Amino acid sequence: MAYDPQGSGAAPDDPLVRRGVSWESAKRLVTHAARAKQAGVAVNGVPYGHGLSVTSPEANRQIARDPNNAVQATRKAFEQAGFEVRYTPTTHDSDHHTIQLPKPVTRNVVIQFNTTLGRTRRGP
Repeated sequence: MAYDPQGSGAAPDDPLVRRGVSWESAKRLVTHAARAKQAGVAVNGVPYGHGLSVTSPEANRQIARDPNNAVQATRKAFEQAGFEVRYTPTTHDSDHHTIQLPKPVTRNVVIQFNTTLGRTRRGP
């Protein structure tokens, strides 16, 4: 599903994929969000912001080394969990979106983000 770079991206019920099935720590989320912010703006002029990359299932199948090593949630699920979703297409992924994280990334933000994607925490 190649979105129109000038459009709004995923519809509310469209799934958005995040690579990796394991619980992501606050440190990892902060590191990735900082990299996104430093990357500047997407090809449509929208700032990546302090956020995390997601894409469509179709793009994930084409781009990822292991397309099965991923989790997903709908745009609506992210937004209902309190996360802004920005459509931020790149030169390699016209379906790229960025899930905005607040600063600071608290324990509750980590839990909300991971559980929205259906991830469960194992261990202490």
